Amino acid sequence: MLHVFQRHAIPIRAHLESALVPAGACDTVFVLFAAHEIRDRVRRVTFFRELARVLSPNGQILVAEHLRDWRNFLAFGPGFLHFYSRAEWLRVAREAGLVLEAEVGLTPFARCFRFTGPA
Repeated sequence: MLHVFQRHAIPIRAHLESALVPAGACDTVFVLFAAHEIRDRVRRVTFFRELARVLSPNGQILVAEHLRDWRNFLAFGPGFLHFYSRAEWLRVAREAGLVLEAEVGLTPFARCFRFTGPA
């Protein structure tokens, strides 16, 4: 199973504005503990719009992030301000034209959001 995944994985490094992946080419996009590093809100929305563009018709985006909440405040102190709130992640996704399909807690400190393109 892992061997099959490795053959089909397409790691890329790109600027937000560079289109290296064809539209509709990805069944699943993983964004793991990284999107909070895009500090500018407009650029975050641009990034999520690009993710939406490359999704296949039934594709999904899985976003795992720490949240700006009391649990992360207790764990990270003032460093929790580096994270974004749940409401902010949902606003960014909505502005990018994505729909929240599911959400699950990974740990008491991290959540995973499953977004799809518009129906």
